[in-house]
Amino acid sequence: MANDGAGRSVLKWGCFGCLGCFGLLVALLLVAVGLGWLGARTAELEDAVLSRDLPSIDQSAPAQADGPAPPPGAPLVPGTLGPTAGRVVLDLAQAEFHLLPGEPGGQVRVEARYDKNAYELEETLERPPGDAWTYRVQFRRTRGGWVSGLRSLFGGISPKVTVRLPPDVPLDLDMNIRQGGAEIELGGLSLNSAKITVAQAGGAIAVSEPLRAPMRSFDLTARMGGMSVRSLGNASPAEVRVDCSMGGMELDLRGEWVQDAAIDLKTSMGGIQVHLPRDLPIRGVAGRGLREDVEPEVRLPTLTFSVDDDSSGEVEFD
Repeated sequence: MANDGAGRSVLKWGCFGCLGCFGLLVALLLVAVGLGWLGARTAELEDAVLSRDLPSIDQSAPAQADGPAPPPGAPLVPGTLGPTAGRVVLDLAQAEFHLLPGEPGGQVRVEARYDKNAYELEETLERPPGDAWTYRVQFRRTRGGWVSGLRSLFGGISPKVTVRLPPDVPLDLDMNIRQGGAEIELGGLSLNSAKITVAQAGGAIAVSEPLRAPMRSFDLTARMGGMSVRSLGNASPAEVRVDCSMGGMELDLRGEWVQDAAIDLKTSMGGIQVHLPRDLPIRGVAGRGLREDVEPEVRLPTLTFSVDDDSSGEVEFD
């Protein structure tokens, strides 16, 4: 009998303990909901438009290749883009981002819509003496992440940033995206190089039309997310480096290649699906279910692959 009484006592206090934990969770949930509702009601909308005239190109700098200029309308070849005007750095976090070609004329334009109580937008132009300039845009959250998420659920402001680059200014692009979504259009731009890093985010990169001249390099690193790249051949980069881990990627290499490319693919705990152009020689894919093409009679751009996919990652070609 004594044992039965002790058992009932333990059961009773155990039930009280469970009810107490449940009550605490409900209280915390109500507090979180209240903070989200209050944050949505106190959001302060900011519609920002930033425009900056980028420094002009030093026309006295030597071109990257010797020889006469190509005739009007002729396709540009590697090295004829001229000197890089400068570097554009985009450091963007926790929002919806768009990168698009803008209007000719050397002006970069940033359009942003966000809650100024929770986010911050900054731009700077650095011009070191005797060195190329750097234009930098930074967008980040300044207040608690989970509270900002609840604000959106209660009708708060969903942040969005659009950057438009001038198509007639040769640039090096450095883009870092964290915890957001991105739609990036590079078609028609004058890019010597692009380095894009994506972490806990997803989106798409497109090169819908050929660039003003073929790129020197294209680097894409993706961590914990999904990305797609469409028509990269229209950029015709001489070097391509893609590193994908803990996520998936679709890499479309079709387009108007005009130069050879060395393509380095690396994946871990994820996968890369590669779409190959049908009319170009392919090297470095023997043993992956593909036949390496014989040398064509007419010299064509050749894509040479180096693939590193460990036991937890896979690269597939079609």
